[in-house]
Amino acid sequence: MKKLLYLPIIMLLLFSCENYEEQVNQLKSTNDSLARVNVNRDSSINQFLASFNEIEANLAQIKEKENLLSVENMSGVENNESKKEKINQDILQIYELLQSNKQKLAQLQKNLNRSDIKISELNKTIKNLQNELIAKDSALVILRETLKSKDLLIDSLYKNIDSMYNTVTERETVISSQKDEMNTAYYAVGTKKELIANQILDKKGGFVGINKVLQLKNDFNKEYFTKVDITKFNSLPIMSKKASVITSHQTSTYSLIKATPEKIDSLSITNPKEFWATSKYLVIVIE
Repeated sequence: MKKLLYLPIIMLLLFSCENYEEQVNQLKSTNDSLARVNVNRDSSINQFLASFNEIEANLAQIKEKENLLSVENMSGVENNESKKEKINQDILQIYELLQSNKQKLAQLQKNLNRSDIKISELNKTIKNLQNELIAKDSALVILRETLKSKDLLIDSLYKNIDSMYNTVTERETVISSQKDEMNTAYYAVGTKKELIANQILDKKGGFVGINKVLQLKNDFNKEYFTKVDITKFNSLPIMSKKASVITSHQTSTYSLIKATPEKIDSLSITNPKEFWATSKYLVIVIE
């Protein structure tokens, strides 16, 4: 009889042990995940600090060059050709260091925006460094004008600096244009009749006019499409009973969201990179 009384207690203890082991395993898994997050976070912060150190090193070099170009050190250089050339080289190096820091700061800000690290002090430091570079840009302009008034700068130096600046500006413009083009896509939504009438689709295939399928025309009317930025375009309102994606996009990269069983609310792009990989033109036929 006593054995029967102990049986529920034993069963309860066994059940508790199983729950305890399950909880321990869950805690271990959570702890491992947190550890990985901390490692990734530490790695990102170390990269940010390394970039800051490089920028600070450049600023130190700029400061050193500025000291060499102080007014006190410029006395008696009008007739000293070697000193003139040294001053020209110092100014050119200051310009190159400023450009290098601008690029490093831009990349640093980009990396910080992409990361999951949200530290206000990092953003504040980047902003302060950007302001410092703006101030040094202005100081360099003043210095150039001062030296120009003393006939210390030769025309070839101006041409060299201006050429470098134009090259950097043109390169940035090309990169920006290429990036915009890569992130640009187009869509068109309409009934079968509308899309055929506007030279977007036509019927192809089949046998003697039977079982033809709708396809994008080879010379389709691009003016009919709406232009979008794929980095910001993840959903397209449809509000129709039926909808079919005509263009070639992987079915695993999007879904048609229903408002009700009888009505499709919108197209949701779940994997933009893969969705637009096959075609930058999206055509949807609605009914």
